[in-house]
Amino acid sequence: MYDLLKRKMTGVESELVDFASELIRMPSPSLEEQAVARRVAERMTELGFDRVETDAIGNVVGILLGRSSESTVMVNAHMDTAAVEAESAWTRQPLSGVVENGTLHGVGASDCKGGLAAAIYAGALLKRSLLPLRGNVVVAATVAEEKGGSAGIRYLMEHTLPSLELKPTHAILAEPTGLDLFRGHTGWAQFDVVVQGISPFEVDDAVQAISRDLELDPEATPGIEESRIDRPRFDNVGGYRRGVIGVSRRLAVMDAGAMCGRIERTATRAAHGAGNVNVAVQIPKTEQRFYTRQTRMTETRVEAWEVDAYHPAIERARQVLAAAGREPRVGKWTLPRLGMATAGGVLVRDFNIPALGYGPGIEALCHAADESVPVQNLLDAAYGLAALCHGYVGIPVCGWTSDEI
Repeated sequence: MYDLLKRKMTGVESELVDFASELIRMPSPSLEEQAVARRVAERMTELGFDRVETDAIGNVVGILLGRSSESTVMVNAHMDTAAVEAESAWTRQPLSGVVENGTLHGVGASDCKGGLAAAIYAGALLKRSLLPLRGNVVVAATVAEEKGGSAGIRYLMEHTLPSLELKPTHAILAEPTGLDLFRGHTGWAQFDVVVQGISPFEVDDAVQAISRDLELDPEATPGIEESRIDRPRFDNVGGYRRGVIGVSRRLAVMDAGAMCGRIERTATRAAHGAGNVNVAVQIPKTEQRFYTRQTRMTETRVEAWEVDAYHPAIERARQVLAAAGREPRVGKWTLPRLGMATAGGVLVRDFNIPALGYGPGIEALCHAADESVPVQNLLDAAYGLAALCHGYVGIPVCGWTSDEI
């Protein structure tokens, strides 16, 4: 059955690569995704999506309507890119979008504009193939993913999709997996350790002691950033001296609340000999102002999540990709640097939606100089995503039954 998708793929290959290159050439740091959002909405409309909507904070949603709304599969990719911190380390311009030797280069190529382009063209493949859909297919291009806190996907799930009378039953994250199936990752969160007292000397001594002990607290994992401690900030409030230490921590087993308690115990113990000071730990909230001028208060945290390796959604995905001629490995994201994450924590933990990752990007190339993605991965991802969507909400044709693919 998926031979039909493969045949339709040959007609859009160059168009898909050109579109991915175009997206890379458009700068879209977090909260400044307007140009990409406008182009994504235009392309979804040109490709024949049944509905295209842009919500109040700038997420773009393309919808292929099925025969009923009892099941909906959502493919999610974010429009923003990580900040380019050292352009001098790049051998090409970060916004070049150039294709050389079968590789597409530029910031966002792997994370996640390649995946975004593949997701949109997966929808186009389904539309052009005329394969019948029992349920709906939603391609969601979200904002503010790289800021942490998952504000874009959370607004989409809490407001946008309910207003469209859509409730996803499955989710696919077109994040960088190298065409493997990923089923989870660790999380991370930012914390403020607040030290306050009357004596500036006692507060300063306590801050130094706490910073030293926090540096020693996490167990080191080779090649993985487990903790980051910022330079302390000091001010005077109401006659008191206050010091604030910003701490970022990886969340593996415990959630952000449990980690907050652990950091507070470590900080309180470290400050014990410094004098009469109070110690408190909190997860700070920051205001995010989206390109639509809407604002939301957001905690900078992403909870760890995973879907069981034998969950029916994973088993189904493996069956579908095998029928499509693919044999993906099932694994998890490594996320070597703090600040890297996906929308999976929100979808799985907060909305109880089984989510998996399947995308063209290479995780090791994300948030790094000379980011790139193999062109063949883009093409294979569009085909694979279309097959997965049909496997979840499509109607078998040509004598096939759902258990035979």
